[in-house]
Amino acid sequence: MFPPRLRRHLALAAAAVGTVVLAGCSTTVMDLKNGDCLNLPAELDLTTSAEFSVGSVEKVECSKDHQAEVIAVLDLETPEDKDFPGVEVLWDRAAKQCMERFEEYVGQPLEESSLEVLPLLPSEESWEQAGDREGLCVAYLTTGKANTTFKNYR
Repeated sequence: MFPPRLRRHLALAAAAVGTVVLAGCSTTVMDLKNGDCLNLPAELDLTTSAEFSVGSVEKVECSKDHQAEVIAVLDLETPEDKDFPGVEVLWDRAAKQCMERFEEYVGQPLEESSLEVLPLLPSEESWEQAGDREGLCVAYLTTGKANTTFKNYR
């Protein structure tokens, strides 16, 4: 069973796909990599949204103020996936991987951390049309910002 904090935030990101704005250049969210630091859109309210799409995020150096960091890139496809497996199936896969990766990256269990975790999963459209099969585990602060990596964050 997954902690309620993880379950809530995983469900919130179920349809996430979008672009990243980086110093005048843009790239897709799925092009982010492990260790990238970012700020989530100001209008994104993780406490009330049931499902959302991410249109853009601000990617920043980890030494600059930021609220989130990619802690894992997830392979969400299995050999049985001929079509989009569905949000709940992807959510289950991401939940397990994010729990394992969170503790490895941050250095403590989610339940003991001041950070939350937000998985970004490909939408059905992105899965079918763009071939997106990867998701991201993003650790983030609910309040304030950090100017250091979340690797071994205390």
